[in-house]
Amino acid sequence: GGTVVPQTLWLPHSVTDRRQHVLEAELQMPIFFEGSNGRLGLPLDDALVGRFHNLLRAQQFAPLGNKTTTHIRIGWPGYVEFRRQVQIRDETGQRNPITISRFALHVARSVDAFLRACEPLPAPDPRLYRWRIEQGQDPIRRNDIMIIGAVHVSAGSWMPILQLNRYIL
Repeated sequence: GGTVVPQTLWLPHSVTDRRQHVLEAELQMPIFFEGSNGRLGLPLDDALVGRFHNLLRAQQFAPLGNKTTTHIRIGWPGYVEFRRQVQIRDETGQRNPITISRFALHVARSVDAFLRACEPLPAPDPRLYRWRIEQGQDPIRRNDIMIIGAVHVSAGSWMPILQLNRYIL
């Protein structure tokens, strides 16, 4: 276990977009990455190399809605909001939804892209320093992060549920 990263929930900026893409949209239930051993979550390092042998329902279609692409958004405390667009339909003629394992790989690559490009907010709140990535005293590193699942926050966006393998108080 460890501390869940307290992200800032992303919402569309305008009232009209919020109504169309959140309030009146058909949002999907959260997707959790469950292991065959009963544990919740995937180590980021394992997911990045496609190590999904313990992932339950890995080859089932992921219930991601009816779009062909979506954005993976990350609202890590003390950092500029990050987003990455991913394909959520396969390349077959039927354009089937991608599998749970493929979605986990997309989420992992999005988190990895965020970690490589993350940009600290100008003059962040000093209480957010404990969420610093790869810098400062006792920084958070790639191998500290678990991907628990993802939440459908708007018609075109998912946010990963991220947990550390240690506690931050």
